[in-house]
Amino acid sequence: MKRRTEIILRDILKNKKDLNLIKISQKFSVSERTIENDVIEINNFLGSLGQEYIYFDSDGQLCSVRRMDRKRIISGLKNYDIKNYKFSKEERMTFIYVILLWVGGYNNMEHIAKMLSVTRITILNDIKDLKDNIDPDINILTYPGKGLKLKIDNHKRIDELNRIFEEISLIKEKSIFNDYLIKTLDFKLNFNDILVEVRDYFYKKNIIISENYLFYINLFIFISLNINNKFSDSCSIDDKDSVIYYVAEKLNVELSNNDINNFEIFIKEKGINTFKKEIDELELFGVVNHFLVNIDKKINSKLSLDNVLVESLVMHIKNMRDWGNVDIELPEISKTIIDYDKIEKEIKNNISILEAYLSYKLSKNMINSLIIHICISFIRTNQEENRIRTIIVCPGSMATGRLLELQIEKYFKFDIIDVTTVEEIFECRNKLKDADFIISTIDIDEITSNYIKVNPILSMNDMNRLQDLAIRRSYNKNLRTNYNSKIDYISNNNSNRNVLSNILVNPVEIIRNKISWEDAMVKAAKPLLDYKFIKKSYVEKSIENIKTYGDYIIIGYGVAIAHAGKNEGVYKDCLNLLISRDGIQFSENNKVYLLFFFASKGEHDYRKLYETLIKIGRDKNFVDELRNMDSKAAYEALVKY
Repeated sequence: MKRRTEIILRDILKNKKDLNLIKISQKFSVSERTIENDVIEINNFLGSLGQEYIYFDSDGQLCSVRRMDRKRIISGLKNYDIKNYKFSKEERMTFIYVILLWVGGYNNMEHIAKMLSVTRITILNDIKDLKDNIDPDINILTYPGKGLKLKIDNHKRIDELNRIFEEISLIKEKSIFNDYLIKTLDFKLNFNDILVEVRDYFYKKNIIISENYLFYINLFIFISLNINNKFSDSCSIDDKDSVIYYVAEKLNVELSNNDINNFEIFIKEKGINTFKKEIDELELFGVVNHFLVNIDKKINSKLSLDNVLVESLVMHIKNMRDWGNVDIELPEISKTIIDYDKIEKEIKNNISILEAYLSYKLSKNMINSLIIHICISFIRTNQEENRIRTIIVCPGSMATGRLLELQIEKYFKFDIIDVTTVEEIFECRNKLKDADFIISTIDIDEITSNYIKVNPILSMNDMNRLQDLAIRRSYNKNLRTNYNSKIDYISNNNSNRNVLSNILVNPVEIIRNKISWEDAMVKAAKPLLDYKFIKKSYVEKSIENIKTYGDYIIIGYGVAIAHAGKNEGVYKDCLNLLISRDGIQFSENNKVYLLFFFASKGEHDYRKLYETLIKIGRDKNFVDELRNMDSKAAYEALVKY
């Protein structure tokens, strides 16, 4: 098999459309006869796996006699005998160059020829062409009796490996060539293990970074630490705050100041500094609510009142380390949600609200993950009557199971039948009949196949898989939900009445004249400045945030809650309200009647406050009544709402 043949087969496995003879031949710039020969080669491989053959029909469309066993074919490609693989000249040159870069010392030409199943003459010709294609500052030297060696400095060596690994998608793309190269290089440190530590570093530093740049950083560290023992001497490290130092220390790998300097050069060359952002959780909470409120307006839903959804999205975005490179495919949501297309459209139309705050574009994976979260919110409305039933299984200690139970209850409305151990479930399998599926922290294939394995501390990947499974199980139960749900996610009980009374400044201020939004922000903050609850810098930052991110502080009809981060100058938690009879014009379509100005030191959870204000923002009649009350009546109405 050759690379072109493998690509055609993998396209078939991905169910790609328009796989016809003419288009395939045009894609590879070869004749139709050549593609037909490739199909013969594919059929020989499929036959060796006990699979039926494929063929072109009379219209030139590629067809298969029977449905393929996808897992078996992928496994066959993964375990393909490299002696039967026909390396292209480009693949041979890449392989030789990577080996020279990686080994560092002398490389025997006969050994390289044997690895590629070609003659020594072929390798000599490849090396001659390779010399003409690489950087002229890099020299391939030949030493009689010793072999080949590169003359290159360590920074350039790692830089070249980074470039090549990106070009051939060594980590991201599965192929026979990539799998063989990875096996040959024999990495001592796993890419995903390093990724876990890189994400953990950014999480602990409260820094968010785009998916692409996270990959670039991880790839550089992956190469540096794997190649480190060959070219780097340990010494006293000056910069111990660097992510590469953090990962090296966690994985017990020696590092030098030269390694850290190379990493800093790499960061500057990629321009990654500009894509870092510190996340203030309360600020993010407001942005997420604004995002959901805008969707609510268009589809007449109550997403912003779904506490579980808001919590999930805040955690999802804040813990960006868990998004990584996991491919997130949308399940058959369109069959489960009425007006799914409309919902998806509004999510994508308003995604810019989140992107403006995060300072970069969200990838397709990220957007798909958000869509799943939001669709789960709609499904939950019907799960009250027809809940997903599950059992949590853990090892001998029940502590792990109880910890997982708390997380499941927080983020999902599953009916947890039982939390049990493997031993108990093994002895009493009848329990399994009552559950739609099992959630386990360990493999339990010997007991049942109807389970999903998760970490004791749920990762974003675990959350996505659980939600995907919940959607599929809900579809199987014929659950249908209407986006115009009448369920109110916030109970209107007496506990909400005390939230505003504990923090809202009395009296509230009322204005009747027209005023710009910037002047309104200053006016709303003035009592808090006079009481010395906040610094002037806090007010300035709150205004700057709106100029940067837009009207994200607007959380409902005529209601906005202005704020900045906890580190911008807060002495005391506080909330003030400015009521405008005629409204304060923010953007073209957003007029605010109730402008709350809020500040928090970050020591207390004020999400209940947000929930109350969001609920007020959904109550148009109450807002209209409030703006026509006097100060005392308005205050009393708010604290008793």
